Amino acid sequence: MRKLLTQHVKTMFAFTLCCQFISSNEVYVGTYTEWGTPPGHGIYHFNISDTGQTSPITLATHGDDKSLNPTYLLKDHDLIYSTNELESGQITTYQSNINKTLSKITLSSSKLANPVHALKSKLYPVMIVANYGNAAGEESGISLLQINNDGTLDAKPLQVIPYHDHSIDPERQSGSHVHGIESTVIHGVEYVFICDLGGDTITVYRLDGSTHELVLLSVIKTISGAGPRHALMSPNKKYLYVVNELNSSISVFKFDINTGKLTYISSQSTTLSSPQNSSERNYPAELVLSKNSTKHDYYLYVSNRGINSIAKFKLKQNEEMLKLQNEYDAFGNYPRDLAIDNTGEYLVAANQLSNNISIFKIDHSGALDFLQHVDVNSPVTVTF
Repeated sequence: MRKLLTQHVKTMFAFTLCCQFISSNEVYVGTYTEWGTPPGHGIYHFNISDTGQTSPITLATHGDDKSLNPTYLLKDHDLIYSTNELESGQITTYQSNINKTLSKITLSSSKLANPVHALKSKLYPVMIVANYGNAAGEESGISLLQINNDGTLDAKPLQVIPYHDHSIDPERQSGSHVHGIESTVIHGVEYVFICDLGGDTITVYRLDGSTHELVLLSVIKTISGAGPRHALMSPNKKYLYVVNELNSSISVFKFDINTGKLTYISSQSTTLSSPQNSSERNYPAELVLSKNSTKHDYYLYVSNRGINSIAKFKLKQNEEMLKLQNEYDAFGNYPRDLAIDNTGEYLVAANQLSNNISIFKIDHSGALDFLQHVDVNSPVTVTF
């Protein structure tokens, strides 16, 4: 009788644990495997339930499938794409298995150095990859890879656009360092925006539907020494928001679809506690937009690595101005990547130097309430 009761309790516990994560958000974490104290071991996986509970974190890549420096991840159904931040410039395609491990399918070349960001076209079977380049400011640029019917990438890119520029910072801007990609579709045309941190430029392209290649439309110089890192298009598709790594600012540009040009409007600091252009750098890294709007108001969040905070900006759908409302403790050291789950209720931050991921609940006002940590070595990117 006691044995049957014990078995019954175990069964009920397993059922409860299973049900707790039936409706959940899968999270994949990319790490530095060649740097960090201690370094990560590849790509990790855990779940966040609808109630904010987390499952144990597990290593998703093993043995021959281990990914080197998977510092940016892109999830598409049961496929995971990983940019491998290496001089050789690699992009790995993985199949997600039923047990949430990842099996390597293909390994592709970007033909440039240190890919750090990727974006899948919204209209065409193309992957766009940003290559940071090497420390000397060489081998930076954009690579376009064809996506096959099974979701894998071709071994070699169909288009490579090298970048050769520089700006005023002798340490970080001796050459181009392409970092971020954003795209938007307006009237059936896909526009692509490229941030060059080293050259202080934002380049606008049109993605051609027949050739699947980028066609240059315009280039705009940002404030000298700003270091544009990542960009987001506004919900009404009229404004581009750009976070600048080197002068701790976020800039607003107006986009004209008739000319394909950006017009600079304004910039402001990404933090309340450290002024823009301060001699002590803050290195803002990522910006994400809330998925749930309230009365046409949205919230934009920026990670500040220098002071370990997450800034919250409020924006109205039909206005270009951002208002820095609040700043939250990241509950970790060097918050790099930010991501918001599919429900729009949770925000996660990858704290690279404290070896953990902070999980926050987003309330109706956009405020962040810290819930808990998930420990992982040298986390760089998180994706749902």
